[in-house]
Amino acid sequence: MTHGVTISQNRICFLTDSIDGGGIGTVFLALAGEMQSMGHRVDIVVFTSPTCEVPGDINVVNLARRTRKVMFKLTRFLRTAKPDVIICARDYVGAIAVVARALSGQRHTKLIWSFHTQHSVDTQNSSLRRRAVAKLSSIMSRFADHFVGVSQGV
Repeated sequence: MTHGVTISQNRICFLTDSIDGGGIGTVFLALAGEMQSMGHRVDIVVFTSPTCEVPGDINVVNLARRTRKVMFKLTRFLRTAKPDVIICARDYVGAIAVVARALSGQRHTKLIWSFHTQHSVDTQNSSLRRRAVAKLSSIMSRFADHFVGVSQGV
């Protein structure tokens, strides 16, 4: 019970490529800790092992280093864990989350796609591959349930 409001326990999955002490990792660790203190079950799912300290009571799932393996491991994780919510960051991570959620059959799982940088600045002067991923992510973002911009310029 928080301030007279009953909050049911949810399983929340924070999904990003890495937790390395940068902005996304810092935000996700703070949110994960707060959600867990509210009684939710929290998983931080990453593509590579965290390079900074993660509180011991938060479950960290390290999928794989190679993106093509991540898709299938994430799909398997979603089928098994059945999270209520996925909160993701980075364009290509969001696109992977959309496909993995569809493949896992977890239609009830809500996807919250967070943006931590301004898209036009992020792709400016970037490689053809990066621009293609940004375009694909833009198309895939239509399948997210909610969007969060965490900076004033986003």
